[in-house]
This record gives sequence, structure tokens and C-alpha cells, in this order.
Amino acid sequence: MNTQLHPNIKQILGKMMLLGLLFFISGCGASAQQSVILNISAASSLQESLTEIAQLYMEENHHVEVRLNFAGSNVLKTQVAEGFDVDIFLSAHVDQYTQLQELGMVAKGDPFTKNDVVLISSSESVQSFGDIANEGVRLIFANATVPIGIYTEDILAMVEVDNPGFRAAVEENVISRAENVRQVLTKVSIQEGDAAFVYRTDITEPVQDSVTVIELPEEYQVTSDFYIMLVERNKIQEEAISFYQFILSEAAQQILANHGFQ
Repeated sequence: MNTQLHPNIKQILGKMMLLGLLFFISGCGASAQQSVILNISAASSLQESLTEIAQLYMEENHHVEVRLNFAGSNVLKTQVAEGFDVDIFLSAHVDQYTQLQELGMVAKGDPFTKNDVVLISSSESVQSFGDIANEGVRLIFANATVPIGIYTEDILAMVEVDNPGFRAAVEENVISRAENVRQVLTKVSIQEGDAAFVYRTDITEPVQDSVTVIELPEEYQVTSDFYIMLVERNKIQEEAISFYQFILSEAAQQILANHGFQ
């Protein structure tokens, strides 16, 4: 009995085997690029810049979905400490970094950008820095536990040294305290208050026409340091390390600079 295959059949079988091999290789490649979700928690003032950075990162890493959570840094720090699903945390103050590091919840951390603190006003009653101590001015401050609240306290403490009584007069004018800097900004921009301290980068296009920026006297100026933290977990994803490094890259730093960060 002749068991030799017809040449055409051999060619067909050969093509089938080749196709099978290609599908196998393709399948291996797909499994190596399984979809990954990164949960990033960040200070409210980073909303515009970090959204742009995350979009660029995802364009270069198609298998990664970056999910962003914005709030006051102190709220986000508490979430990390309580075990929320967070891969990377970007804070607007060193305190959150230090506190989480002491809890053993930071695998790696670095300062990654800076921001200036300015005074904003939506009222003719506040046209200069000293006006915030005048009677009847309505001030919106952040809670003292969030970064912009901490920086506000630092500014008032410096002024108090040169002008005793200034701090008490200012605090007498505080009518409301907010959970984060964006809430502070919103309240002043819609004239629920006359003035507040915010970051320079918070003065985005939607509110530019609603508030006036007042520079702090040079001797009382404060620059905030922002920190990025790789959260300590049972298993740190390679993509989390990659995104961390991307934040420190020239491309991401340029985006931050474009939004007014230093």
C-alpha cells in the first residue's frame, strides 16, 4: 500500500502547521501583555497635569489602564494606611510621605516637583496681602491637616513674628474650612468667600476670570514639595515601577512644567 502523501497535501499540511505555530506564538505574546490596572492616588492640585501624564503613559503602554483618584493628600494618606488598593501615591507635602514611611508602607519615595503658594481674591475688599487681616473679610481656608492648610499655617506663623496680632486677626476672618485646595478655590471663585491661599497651578482657565492672584511678600513666600511614593504591597507590579519612573522622566516633567509646576 502506498502511504506517501500527494505533494499538494504535503503543502497544505505544512501551511496548517505554520499557521498553528504563528497562532501559538501570538498567543504567548498576548499572555505576556495581559491587561494591568494601576491605581494612582494624587493630590487634587495635580488633576490636570497627572491626567495628561497618565494618558501619555497609556498611549505608550497599551496593556495598562491607569485609574486616577484625586483628593486632599491627608485623606489619601489615610486610605493608603487603611489598605486601600493603591499602587502609587502622589502627595503635596512631605508629611504624608514621612508618616507612611514610618508605617512601613512606602517601598520607594522621591520629591518630583514643586509649587508656589499664592493668595487669591474675588472681592475688592482684598487687593493686597495685608487686607486679609481687615475686619469683615471672609476667608476660606483648608483644614490644617491637608498640605495647603499646613502651608497656610506656615505663612501666618512667619508673618506673626514681624506683625504680632496679625494671625489672630486673620483667623477671626475664617468663615469656612475645606477638605482640599480645589474646594477652597471653588468657594472663592463663586464668591462664597473673599480670599484664600491656593497653589499657583490651581489657577486654571475655568477660574482665571473669577479670581485675582496676589503674590505673597517675598519674605513670606512658601514653595511646596510634592512627593511620589511607591506603596509597599505583597507584590509590587512591574508597571507600577514603570509609571513611577515615568513621572520622573523628561516627558512627564515637561508636562508638569507646562502646567506651572517647577
